[in-house]
Amino acid sequence: MSKREKRRNERQAAVLKAATDLINKSGFDAVTMQSIAAAIGASVGGLYRYFPNKESIFSALQMDAIAVFDGLIAERHSKISEPSSRFELLSRLVQDFESWSAFRRTQPVQFALLETFINTPQRTLDEAGREAVNPSISVVLSRITASLEDCVQAGALKPGPSGTRTYMLWAAMHGVEQLSKRDDDTETHCQSSVVRQMLIRDLLISWGAMKGLVDHVLNTGSTSD
Repeated sequence: MSKREKRRNERQAAVLKAATDLINKSGFDAVTMQSIAAAIGASVGGLYRYFPNKESIFSALQMDAIAVFDGLIAERHSKISEPSSRFELLSRLVQDFESWSAFRRTQPVQFALLETFINTPQRTLDEAGREAVNPSISVVLSRITASLEDCVQAGALKPGPSGTRTYMLWAAMHGVEQLSKRDDDTETHCQSSVVRQMLIRDLLISWGAMKGLVDHVLNTGSTSD
């Protein structure tokens, strides 16, 4: 790598870090090309040498965070190498469901950033940004879909629309983590860890998994990190 390329990479990393800090501290409205430039001690004109607009910064941040999350799912999959039994396949699917919670615990900065992007009511990316980010999200979702389809093929789940089931799991994962913010103020039976386990149990049973097998998967600690 040439000195020029190294310098460019360092400046791009500085821009992304500054944008991350601004988002985590003050939200999306605080992020402008001017505020980022001020944070890194650069001119706005100089910033455009690395990113053409704010949306391109947002898309780069999302892709970085999604890549970290996908790496976490892949790592958790590797702990159950070549699953073949119904128990192992359901365990891997439960690991997928638990991955968003594990992401929050192990990568809090990246989690906070990605959660902000997901939960903000307004769109944060233009069409070009969405086209850049969507393939990264599709990779993550495809892992969950593959786990579901493997369970169906092995008879651990009854056949059903794997795409719809994937999005049901995706929505449930994010919803439970929203509840975790209230764990200190709720009774034990309403805390996110309890709700998370009940949700995945009920979903798997509704999709045809045997109750005894699901309980065995959940009670063996296969969902722990």
